[in-house]
Amino acid sequence: MYLTDSFNLLDFCTFHVLLAAVLLPERSHEKALAWSVATCLAWLRLLRMLELFKSWGPLVLMFIEMIRDVVQLLVLNLFVLLAIACGMWVLFNSIQHEHDDGSLAVGAAATANASGGSAWPNALPPQCSALANLRGDLHSHFFWIVFVLLNGMISGDS
Repeated sequence: MYLTDSFNLLDFCTFHVLLAAVLLPERSHEKALAWSVATCLAWLRLLRMLELFKSWGPLVLMFIEMIRDVVQLLVLNLFVLLAIACGMWVLFNSIQHEHDDGSLAVGAAATANASGGSAWPNALPPQCSALANLRGDLHSHFFWIVFVLLNGMISGDS
Protein backbone atom coordinates (compact mmCIF):
# COMPACT_ATOMS: atom_id res chain seq x y z
CA MET A 1 0.00 0.00 0.00
CA TYR A 2 2.87 2.35 0.84
CA LEU A 3 4.56 1.95 -2.55
CA THR A 4 1.42 2.67 -4.58
CA ASP A 5 2.07 6.41 -4.23
CA SER A 6 4.67 7.54 -6.75
CA PHE A 7 6.45 9.82 -4.27
CA ASN A 8 6.69 7.05 -1.69
CA LEU A 9 8.25 4.85 -4.35
CA LEU A 10 10.63 7.68 -5.17
CA ASP A 11 11.60 7.95 -1.48
CA PHE A 12 12.14 4.19 -1.32
CA CYS A 13 14.43 4.24 -4.39
CA THR A 14 16.30 7.32 -3.16
CA PHE A 15 16.96 5.72 0.21
CA HIS A 16 18.31 2.53 -1.33
CA VAL A 17 20.49 4.33 -3.86
CA LEU A 18 21.89 6.50 -1.04
CA LEU A 19 22.53 3.38 1.02
CA ALA A 20 24.41 1.84 -1.91
CA ALA A 21 26.40 5.06 -2.37
CA VAL A 22 27.48 5.02 1.27
CA LEU A 23 28.45 1.33 1.20
CA LEU A 24 30.45 1.43 -2.03
CA PRO A 25 34.23 1.82 -1.80
CA GLU A 26 35.75 5.28 -1.96
CA ARG A 27 36.88 6.76 -5.28
CA SER A 28 35.00 4.37 -7.51
CA HIS A 29 32.93 5.15 -10.57
CA GLU A 30 30.02 3.20 -9.11
CA LYS A 31 30.00 5.42 -6.02
CA ALA A 32 29.99 8.58 -8.14
CA LEU A 33 27.17 7.18 -10.27
CA ALA A 34 25.14 6.23 -7.19
CA TRP A 35 25.59 9.70 -5.69
CA SER A 36 24.54 11.40 -8.93
CA VAL A 37 21.44 9.20 -9.27
CA ALA A 38 20.55 9.82 -5.60
CA THR A 39 20.95 13.57 -6.10
CA CYS A 40 18.63 13.55 -9.13
CA LEU A 41 16.06 11.49 -7.23
CA ALA A 42 16.23 13.86 -4.26
CA TRP A 43 15.62 16.84 -6.54
CA LEU A 44 12.66 15.05 -8.09
CA ARG A 45 11.30 14.65 -4.57
CA LEU A 46 10.97 18.44 -4.41
CA LEU A 47 8.16 18.19 -6.95
CA ARG A 48 5.94 17.12 -4.06
CA MET A 49 6.34 20.58 -2.51
CA LEU A 50 5.33 22.25 -5.76
CA GLU A 51 1.96 20.52 -5.56
CA LEU A 52 1.06 22.85 -2.69
CA PHE A 53 1.03 25.90 -4.94
CA LYS A 54 -2.12 26.76 -6.86
CA SER A 55 -0.37 27.42 -10.17
CA TRP A 56 2.16 24.55 -10.02
CA GLY A 57 0.03 21.75 -8.55
CA PRO A 58 -1.90 20.80 -11.72
CA LEU A 59 1.31 20.94 -13.77
CA VAL A 60 3.08 18.54 -11.41
CA LEU A 61 0.15 16.12 -11.51
CA MET A 62 0.05 16.33 -15.31
CA PHE A 63 3.81 15.70 -15.45
CA ILE A 64 3.48 12.58 -13.27
CA GLU A 65 0.65 11.20 -15.43
CA MET A 66 2.68 11.84 -18.59
CA ILE A 67 5.63 9.94 -17.11
CA ARG A 68 3.34 6.96 -16.36
CA ASP A 69 2.03 7.01 -19.95
CA VAL A 70 5.55 7.19 -21.37
CA VAL A 71 6.62 4.20 -19.25
CA GLN A 72 3.67 2.19 -20.60
CA LEU A 73 4.61 3.19 -24.16
CA LEU A 74 8.24 2.15 -23.58
CA VAL A 75 7.14 -1.25 -22.28
CA LEU A 76 4.98 -1.72 -25.37
CA ASN A 77 7.88 -0.68 -27.62
CA LEU A 78 10.15 -3.13 -25.80
CA PHE A 79 7.80 -6.01 -26.61
CA VAL A 80 7.62 -4.99 -30.28
CA LEU A 81 11.41 -4.69 -30.47
CA LEU A 82 11.84 -8.11 -28.84
CA ALA A 83 9.42 -9.62 -31.36
CA ILE A 84 11.35 -8.11 -34.27
CA ALA A 85 14.67 -9.21 -32.77
CA CYS A 86 13.42 -12.78 -32.33
CA GLY A 87 12.17 -12.85 -35.91
CA MET A 88 15.49 -11.58 -37.24
CA TRP A 89 17.36 -14.06 -35.05
CA VAL A 90 15.37 -16.95 -36.51
CA LEU A 91 15.80 -15.61 -40.04
CA PHE A 92 19.56 -15.21 -39.82
CA ASN A 93 20.18 -18.43 -37.92
CA SER A 94 18.10 -20.44 -40.40
CA ILE A 95 20.58 -19.82 -43.23
CA GLN A 96 23.27 -22.44 -42.74
CA HIS A 97 25.31 -22.49 -45.93
CA GLU A 98 25.15 -22.01 -49.67
CA HIS A 99 25.38 -24.95 -52.10
CA ASP A 100 27.79 -25.05 -55.04
CA ASP A 101 24.98 -24.27 -57.47
CA GLY A 102 24.05 -21.10 -55.56
CA SER A 103 20.92 -22.42 -53.86
CA LEU A 104 20.48 -21.93 -50.16
CA ALA A 105 20.01 -24.68 -47.62
CA VAL A 106 17.78 -23.48 -44.82
CA GLY A 107 17.45 -24.87 -41.29
CA ALA A 108 16.93 -28.62 -41.21
CA ALA A 109 17.51 -28.81 -44.96
CA ALA A 110 21.11 -27.74 -44.47
CA THR A 111 21.82 -30.45 -41.94
CA ALA A 112 19.98 -33.09 -43.99
CA ASN A 113 21.91 -32.20 -47.15
CA ALA A 114 25.19 -32.24 -45.26
CA SER A 115 24.46 -35.75 -43.94
CA GLY A 116 23.16 -37.04 -47.28
CA GLY A 117 19.53 -37.50 -46.16
CA SER A 118 16.35 -36.10 -47.60
CA ALA A 119 15.94 -32.37 -47.36
CA TRP A 120 13.13 -29.87 -47.18
CA PRO A 121 12.73 -27.66 -50.21
CA ASN A 122 14.52 -24.34 -50.03
CA ALA A 123 12.44 -21.82 -48.14
CA LEU A 124 14.00 -18.85 -49.90
CA PRO A 125 13.07 -18.12 -53.51
CA PRO A 126 15.79 -17.14 -56.01
CA GLN A 127 14.72 -13.48 -55.72
CA CYS A 128 16.15 -13.47 -52.21
CA SER A 129 19.72 -14.02 -53.32
CA ALA A 130 20.68 -10.73 -51.65
CA LEU A 131 19.81 -12.36 -48.33
CA ALA A 132 22.56 -14.90 -48.90
CA ASN A 133 25.05 -12.05 -48.99
CA LEU A 134 23.88 -10.94 -45.55
CA ARG A 135 25.20 -14.09 -43.93
CA GLY A 136 26.91 -12.28 -41.11
CA ASP A 137 26.15 -12.26 -37.50
CA LEU A 138 22.80 -10.90 -36.42
CA HIS A 139 24.25 -7.91 -34.64
CA SER A 140 25.96 -6.45 -37.67
CA HIS A 141 22.83 -6.48 -39.87
CA PHE A 142 19.92 -6.17 -37.45
CA PHE A 143 19.88 -2.37 -37.23
CA TRP A 144 20.33 -2.03 -40.98
CA ILE A 145 17.27 -4.21 -41.61
CA VAL A 146 15.18 -2.38 -39.00
CA PHE A 147 16.22 0.94 -40.56
CA VAL A 148 15.22 -0.24 -44.04
CA LEU A 149 11.88 -1.54 -42.75
CA LEU A 150 11.11 1.65 -40.87
CA ASN A 151 12.22 3.81 -43.78
CA GLY A 152 9.78 1.94 -46.04
CA MET A 153 6.99 2.32 -43.50
CA ILE A 154 7.58 6.04 -43.08
CA SER A 155 7.80 6.76 -46.80
CA GLY A 156 4.72 4.63 -47.51
CA ASP A 157 6.47 2.07 -49.71
CA SER A 158 5.27 -1.49 -49.53
